[in-house]
Amino acid sequence: MRQYPRRPYRFTRFRDTVDMTENPPDRQRTPWLGWTTRGTGTWWSTVLIIVVPIILATSAALIVLLLTIDVRDNPTAQIDLVKTGLAVGAGTGGIVALVLAGRRQWSNERNSHATENDATERHITELYTKAVEQLGSSEAAVRLGGLYALERLGQNTPNQRETILNVICAYLRMPYIPPGDRPEPNAPSTEHNQFNQRTQQRQVRATAHRILHRHRVHGPDWWDFPAPDLSHANLFHANLTNADLAHANLSHTDLAHTNLSGTDLTNADLYETNLTGANLSKATLTNADLSHANLTGTDLTGTNLNDAILDGTIGLQRPPTSPA
Repeated sequence: MRQYPRRPYRFTRFRDTVDMTENPPDRQRTPWLGWTTRGTGTWWSTVLIIVVPIILATSAALIVLLLTIDVRDNPTAQIDLVKTGLAVGAGTGGIVALVLAGRRQWSNERNSHATENDATERHITELYTKAVEQLGSSEAAVRLGGLYALERLGQNTPNQRETILNVICAYLRMPYIPPGDRPEPNAPSTEHNQFNQRTQQRQVRATAHRILHRHRVHGPDWWDFPAPDLSHANLFHANLTNADLAHANLSHTDLAHTNLSGTDLTNADLYETNLTGANLSKATLTNADLSHANLTGTDLTGTNLNDAILDGTIGLQRPPTSPA
């Protein structure tokens, strides 16, 4: 017999069930009827589920009544006995019908709830995709809108916060060239355009800094997610005061003139990080790796450097040793 290849079932993106609408099998299993044929088979099975209990209940009632009540010489009693048996069967049928109606209602409610969940997930995905697309725009205003759209999405959907902040950290890790000094008035227009674009990009990145900072400070706006990866990022002049950056990856990051006062950097990776002119007063750097970091001009007033790795550190101002 010739074998025809079966087309694979199609899985939807946000459903827990399999979409059987395309090339369904000849027989389909339902959770409470077992294997039935499509179409009329399901209808007949439903009829049997109602009729069989009625017949069995009626028969059982008649047998019990006949065994317990002697109606051989009383035709009226025999009719009443049959009526009683039929009434028992009708009552059983009513109960079965109520059970089936309740199950149908429960199934409809469950399907409606699943549909609502699918619509919500689809809407969240659409908002996230659109915001990420905005973040990749060449227009600074559109990128700003993308950042705020991501933050708003995170406020409304806590399970998306980790993904959103990872996207923002990835954006900050992208190559960035500061605008530098403003060109002379008689400079070519290309230099002025380049300066304006880089200045706008700096404003966009400053917004990303503020969003990251806002949700890494313990308080009403705190978002709980693993330590951020900001390696090779440019956080020049960022304000990260009192932020929780414990275990964060800040290796090769430009933190020059960044305000890290009171920041928790416990176990943070600051390998070859540029901390020139940064404010680390009252920061916690317990067990932090500062190997080959540039600490020239860094404010370390009240900084906790217990067990910090300081091998090859540049510009570290150690406190003077008292004479013996």
